[in-house]
Amino acid sequence: MTARGLAGVILGIAASLLAAAAVLATSAAAAVPAWTTYHHDGSRSGIDPDSTSPVTPTMAWQSAPLDGKVYGQPLVYGSRVYVATGNDSVYALDAATGSVIWRNHLATPVPQRAIPCTPIWPTVGIVSTPVIDPATGRIYVVGDTWDASNPASIAHEMFALNMSDGSVAVGPVNVDAPGSLPLRQLQRPGLALDHGRLFMGYGSYDDCGLWHGYVVSVNENGSQLQSFVVDGGAWENGGSVWASGNAPAIDSSGNVWVATGNGTSTNFDFQEAVIEFAPSTLNVLSYWAPLDWTTLDNNDFDVGSSMPMLLPNGLLFQIGKQGYGYLLHAGELDGVSPPSYRGLVCDPSAGSWGGGVYYGGVIYVACQYGMHAVSLNTTTGTFTPVSGWTVDPNAVGPPIEAGGLLWSADYNNGVLVGLDPSTGSERFSLNLGGFQHFTSPSAAGGELFVAHNVPSSQVDQITALRIATPPPPSPTATVIGSGLDPAATDQAVTLTASVSPGPDAGTVAFTDGGVPIADCGAVPVSVASGQAICTTKFASAGEHRIGAAYSGDSYYLGSAGTLTQSVSAPLAIPPTLLQKPTSALVISHLHIGVVHGRLRLSLTLSEGAKVAVAASQVVSGSAARRPCSGSQRHRRSCHVSARHLKLHLPGHKGRNKFVPRMRALPPGRYRIKVSAQNPSGGGSTVRTVLVVVRR
Repeated sequence: MTARGLAGVILGIAASLLAAAAVLATSAAAAVPAWTTYHHDGSRSGIDPDSTSPVTPTMAWQSAPLDGKVYGQPLVYGSRVYVATGNDSVYALDAATGSVIWRNHLATPVPQRAIPCTPIWPTVGIVSTPVIDPATGRIYVVGDTWDASNPASIAHEMFALNMSDGSVAVGPVNVDAPGSLPLRQLQRPGLALDHGRLFMGYGSYDDCGLWHGYVVSVNENGSQLQSFVVDGGAWENGGSVWASGNAPAIDSSGNVWVATGNGTSTNFDFQEAVIEFAPSTLNVLSYWAPLDWTTLDNNDFDVGSSMPMLLPNGLLFQIGKQGYGYLLHAGELDGVSPPSYRGLVCDPSAGSWGGGVYYGGVIYVACQYGMHAVSLNTTTGTFTPVSGWTVDPNAVGPPIEAGGLLWSADYNNGVLVGLDPSTGSERFSLNLGGFQHFTSPSAAGGELFVAHNVPSSQVDQITALRIATPPPPSPTATVIGSGLDPAATDQAVTLTASVSPGPDAGTVAFTDGGVPIADCGAVPVSVASGQAICTTKFASAGEHRIGAAYSGDSYYLGSAGTLTQSVSAPLAIPPTLLQKPTSALVISHLHIGVVHGRLRLSLTLSEGAKVAVAASQVVSGSAARRPCSGSQRHRRSCHVSARHLKLHLPGHKGRNKFVPRMRALPPGRYRIKVSAQNPSGGGSTVRTVLVVVRR
């Protein structure tokens, strides 16, 4: 490694950093270091909220060589850095030292020789930036895989790994779009995640062969795959969703935004477009394409060499290979039409790859020949070049903002640069030997992380720079609640401690009058809910002072809460109720048939019981509750005074069939009463059915 920057950091850097810090947009510091997706968040802001106290950048560590090339951004959560390689491996590194905590080699990557015309070498594995879901504690990746012999076995597969130990929680799940040719498709854009669904884009390796652009979505468990095809005619190919590695943007409503590249269809088929999708269905909600989309098609001027940038006031910014920036109103996309505003950002015919950053009212865009800056007027919906801005030719990679500087990796010359956001002048540079195309750094917890080549090898490693003082731990509040208040001494009570904001680790100690409650001395706090739960019984009646103390962790301060729990002596229960407890005896699926005047019964019992069957004849007339007499017989319904039948039968739990031995019943209408009583006499039930006995 040649230290073009560490040994020769520009004099006066500290003053420049302080000046840069003065123009930082205010934002709340993240309690847990978290760069969980491409460019930090679903809106692809590219801004690190942890580094508002910048320091002079210094080398923190370099990892050992990894087992493949790294095309996506390193991700960060808590005290770990997560990296995926082209060898279909995922690493967890210690953010403080760079040492390997765990590694999982998920599958066999596809060698370059098995794929026509790919510039990715020596193997194609995980090429996109993964995504982390802190709520599930999992990292999601998509890798190109095969059986090591047959190209027909090539597939794109999704894996969900537990962040704690790298074990596979979900997968492999095939996430190729129906009808696609995995041999020809490259899953290059970073993964996006919103409301439990993953979104991914597909394009081609090098515009050769038959392929299409796709957007694919699946649930985090790999179910319910949905897809959308761009330029999908039988003899057409194109419309890549690739964006130089950038990920689909997610707006505040959860809608998904992508941009597409050039196609070959003579009819518009969503190539060269900005598209808004419904997240649950991938239905197109709206779209826009420039009037000259056919010219862009014919000259390989992809609109979609980056993803849409979400801006204030419902504005979108899109820039592609032609170098023109487009401003659009998200709620007013009007198909193939003029944009709300169009202006040249890069040098003529010198495009942008991977997207930019909106920071302090300025859009920063890395172009083919260096970083450009345009000031956005959100009122008029226009932008103008920043006066006095110096274009640094080394700043060609997709930028981020961290520690008061704009960071860009020059994948042409292997130089990492930090630019002053006010002037564009270079405040830091470091020659790291080489980067993969469209490499972009990430930052969290006061550090910046970037993947780069290991000299004289075919693998990459991670370098970390200390760029800021990490924010202090965030304060918390703990509130305790009871599931039963008042409670009796013989009743189980559930105590719930809720810690806010929800931390990523730590335990809660529950006490009763200052004395630890058994088995509740160190209850882990759920990452998903921010709660710790203790279930206990109280031995004595009275007012109990319950405490819940959260321990805190590396990023959250401890806190405590109290609760007064009322406990009474158990209620006295009459001895008769203790001798004959209430039963849930149930008769179900009762069916009564009559064959030659004899009954056939079928029923289900919820427990073993004695079954009694009684049959009483009913005489025509209106309802009555007395025995029949001659004068009433034709006016109202009644029961004959003598029952024709009474049976006592043993029944068992479950399905019972009875064919009792009995005299044939005379023709007529009968009320059949079926009752059951359990052996202890503590539970009984009755069902009544009306049947007709015919001659």
